[in-house]
Amino acid sequence: GAEGDGDAQRLPTAAEFCGPTTGISLDGLQHMVELLEARHAGEPDVAREGEFIVQAPTGFTTVSCYNSPDRDDEREESVSNGAAVRAVRQTDEWIEVEGGRWLPKQFLKPAPPVRAVEMLTTSDVCHAFIKPMTTPAGWADEATLTDAAQRWYKHSYVHGASGERRSEPPGGTRSLCVLWSAEAATAHMVGAPTHFLSHAWTYKFLNLVEALRSFVASRPEGSPPVFFWFDVFAIDEHATQSLPREWWGSTFKEAIRLIGQTVMMISPWSEPLPLRRAWCIWELFCTESVGAPFDVCLGPAEQAAFEAAILGEGRGWEQITAAFAAVDVGSAEAGNERDKAMIMEQAEAGAGGLEGLNATAVGTLRRWFVGYVAGLGRRVRATGGAEGAFQMTVVGNALQNMGQQEEA
Repeated sequence: GAEGDGDAQRLPTAAEFCGPTTGISLDGLQHMVELLEARHAGEPDVAREGEFIVQAPTGFTTVSCYNSPDRDDEREESVSNGAAVRAVRQTDEWIEVEGGRWLPKQFLKPAPPVRAVEMLTTSDVCHAFIKPMTTPAGWADEATLTDAAQRWYKHSYVHGASGERRSEPPGGTRSLCVLWSAEAATAHMVGAPTHFLSHAWTYKFLNLVEALRSFVASRPEGSPPVFFWFDVFAIDEHATQSLPREWWGSTFKEAIRLIGQTVMMISPWSEPLPLRRAWCIWELFCTESVGAPFDVCLGPAEQAAFEAAILGEGRGWEQITAAFAAVDVGSAEAGNERDKAMIMEQAEAGAGGLEGLNATAVGTLRRWFVGYVAGLGRRVRATGGAEGAFQMTVVGNALQNMGQQEEA
């Protein structure tokens, strides 16, 4: 915490970084959702700018995709009726959506408005809710949005009694996990982390919580409780501490090992946002470096679209593997240039340099995807019938093309 200059300069050990009050449970995440819903109760619904819902013609369950706004340029891919897509650009009759896919505008309808709380990103939750909640008594944290697209904020701290205003946080700030661990009603929601969460701050917070809920529900019966090392809950977000390159190359890796497993939120499935974030690629590399298991979580709608792409008539799995293969920390984005430079320096100093880091990340994602496709194949085999047989063929072909003859 930001208790004073002495504490701010001391580098945390791996054990402290992932200590017994740095993990948040699903109950804790749900508690935050309820707090957010209460705060936004009664607010008008919000338009979903640039989002559309696929509306297939009567009697059809999918809509064909095109490589360009040309009916003669159809691709071997389709999108399911009811799927949500985001526009990249539009013409009078066509809309290009994520993944370089063009769709006839006649088969798309504007996405309906949603509750205001559903539009909150993780960045919004951190800056507009968690940081004010964890400001010490007598002080108020005033958050001002400075970049609507990236959801970046600046903060001012105001002393209630004197009116003093400052940009630096006062002493006594702490993480939300530490705050809740000290309160009887919420202490059970905090524990030692079992899973490191890798995610993009621009993700919608409620969708991320649903993805984590699905992930936990998919675990075998009798599995131990899950506590996520979720940065906005685990870290004192007021404390601006610049950690040296060596810390990220050693202590952070050791913390990943101690936590034991990494789970990454992937969305959109066609162009996963974390794979364009330098921090997420670094987290993926560290996970593989220490031999920690890696898994992925998907929101309910994202998982349905992901599996439909794998099992559809087109070779949707190729788009997924292409997105994974395009991982490049050198062209990835970071919140600031200092962070990007640190990650690049650490990557270049490691075995294999930047190419080695990229190859490690791609290999980890590919192994996860092969396992997911094989598991999907076992599920569709149980459905039987003509559709099940067709889908089994698609899965088998995908696995063979990925060099997994035995699994196929």
